[in-house]
Amino acid sequence: MKTNIICIVGPSGSGKTYMSQYLKKIAKIPYVVSCTTRPMRVGEKDGVDHWFVSPADLRIDRQNNDILAYTRYGGYEYWAKHSDIVKFRTVSYVIDEEGLKMLMDKFSYKYNIISVYVDSPEKMRLNNGVTKERIERDKERETLPEKAYTYILHNDGTIEEFNEKIKSIIADGI
Repeated sequence: MKTNIICIVGPSGSGKTYMSQYLKKIAKIPYVVSCTTRPMRVGEKDGVDHWFVSPADLRIDRQNNDILAYTRYGGYEYWAKHSDIVKFRTVSYVIDEEGLKMLMDKFSYKYNIISVYVDSPEKMRLNNGVTKERIERDKERETLPEKAYTYILHNDGTIEEFNEKIKSIIADGI
């Protein structure tokens, strides 16, 4: 049976990480912890937010054919490994459009990909602490057509309303 990967895509501060953590909390769906070459931000923890690694680790994972998805964003590299998900029936994975495209193009035969786009108004994201620089950088990201997504969630109300939208996806059978 194929592993289900719930791929969560959206701009910075839209609620992607929150959704992934909420899925773990209410449905016991683990999330993929991706590797990155970027430095750790204040408040982040190695092995929780990302695995903070060196470019040499990426070379090793490439040599081992263990790259599930890869992207370069903000001058840093991000990737996830096949070996991190094969032991689970369902996982969630916060990923960007480029990584989702790679995953769908190369591994849809191997995994059941459930793509979720999470959007939130810019003003709300700014109020939640996202910098204008990150919002501007997000505008340079590749966009995919709506049909690329299994679900589109608008995180534009209260946290309780967003929770209900996430629960509706779970009720749909993931």
